Amino acid sequence: MMLFDSDSDSDSDSDSDGSQQEVDPATVDSIVVRRRGVIDIGAEQTPPVTLTGNEASAVIRLIDFSAPIRPGGTPMALVTAELQINFADAGSRNFVIYNDRLAQDLATPGVYYRVASSLRMVFGG
Repeated sequence: MMLFDSDSDSDSDSDSDGSQQEVDPATVDSIVVRRRGVIDIGAEQTPPVTLTGNEASAVIRLIDFSAPIRPGGTPMALVTAELQINFADAGSRNFVIYNDRLAQDLATPGVYYRVASSLRMVFGG
């Protein structure tokens, strides 16, 4: 199971209320990966890649959703990717990936998840 912190009812700058929502990884329909990096002025950005089936499942297993981290600050790191996890019920969840090692849940500011170093291979790094 994937555990997401539930959305907070307060303003978007605050942390979640601490409750968690279980999500079955089998309900993941696709994952859209947008790779970020140092971009030269005028250079063409890499187009997003959509992962489905076994590829999407492999990405889910590389993010430790069972242990959210609330560091109380913002990581001093580069954004290396963005993920949009699309569920079969038409819902989605968005994450920013820092240094290919930490995922920030954009639905609950201040909540992060550790990412396995092998995720970099999925991003082509």
